[in-house]
Amino acid sequence: MQSREEAIHFLKSAEVQTGKRCFVGKAKVPTGGVKWKIFTSEEDYESYVKFKKHKR
Repeated sequence: MQSREEAIHFLKSAEVQTGKRCFVGKAKVPTGGVKWKIFTSEEDYESYVKFKKHKR
């Protein structure tokens, strides 16, 4: 998502869909920009930052 506000807008629906508490995190993209993504755990966030993939 392009902004933190946009990611927060979808946060509640992500929590309902996954059944877990979620949070919004900043992630760098290969083109040098920044995107905001929704993660279910710190482990998922760290995995995404490292490998650009969600654990799932």
